[in-house]
Amino acid sequence: MVARSALTDVVTAGGAPAVLHCCAADAPLGLFRDAGAVALAIDLDLIDVRRAGALDALGEALDAGLGLFAGAVAVGGDGPVPTSASVADRVKDLWRTLGFATNDLAEQVVITPACGLATVSDERARAVTTVCREAGKRLADS
Repeated sequence: MVARSALTDVVTAGGAPAVLHCCAADAPLGLFRDAGAVALAIDLDLIDVRRAGALDALGEALDAGLGLFAGAVAVGGDGPVPTSASVADRVKDLWRTLGFATNDLAEQVVITPACGLATVSDERARAVTTVCREAGKRLADS
């Protein structure tokens, strides 16, 4: 109750729609929703889909109308940045797994880097954000 009350106070004090971000594997999505967030920003790699009920909180939040800033593109590492098609497919697959119609997908989801870009080169940051933008276009076109 204390955390919910404090987070609600912060969200309300902002005076603007709040998008809440959490890098934890078990982000308290219900708490974020109850505190008044309009959207959630989470790293999709941290959702353990093998764990029973792992998608329940996310599905409930999205069903309640919250937006999703889907951290779908890993930032770090030296490997190649994934293609926009593979990123868009990943988000579509999650959306379908949650049981939602794909016609609402582009209106409710923004594809983002999984986490911040502060620790990567300018070149990699540009590549990651380009993939996010192009994957978002793919969602809108489908």
